[in-house]
Amino acid sequence: MTMTTANTAQKVRYIAGHYGWQVEEDNNSQLIIYTGEPEGAPQIAQEASAIYGWDYDSDNYGCIVLYTDVYAPDIRLCSVWIEYADGKEIDTEVWLDIDNSIEEQVYTSFNPLDPEYPQIVNFRWDLVREAK
Repeated sequence: MTMTTANTAQKVRYIAGHYGWQVEEDNNSQLIIYTGEPEGAPQIAQEASAIYGWDYDSDNYGCIVLYTDVYAPDIRLCSVWIEYADGKEIDTEVWLDIDNSIEEQVYTSFNPLDPEYPQIVNFRWDLVREAK
């Protein structure tokens, strides 16, 4: 599998796994790759940096670090209420990616593929609040 872009967390993790590199998240959820390559043997890390547009840092305690500018998805537990055309309602908790379209995720996950079945006519969602 050849990838010319690494613009999702899944792709970054796949590429890092291919080379045996470690992926971590910084405090801002940016994915950072620790290559384990010593500064004296940086060719593969330099090539990956050039191919995928990652920032290259070789001044990190003798190890090469790649800054990907790709951020881990913000997935949170949400309460979702859905109303179908036949009047049926469901109220459930699901994990949703807050950075992507909630509407698309709800329709993709809960709307029947067969148009003969009742379709979603309305929905609401909110983040589940943790008890303190």
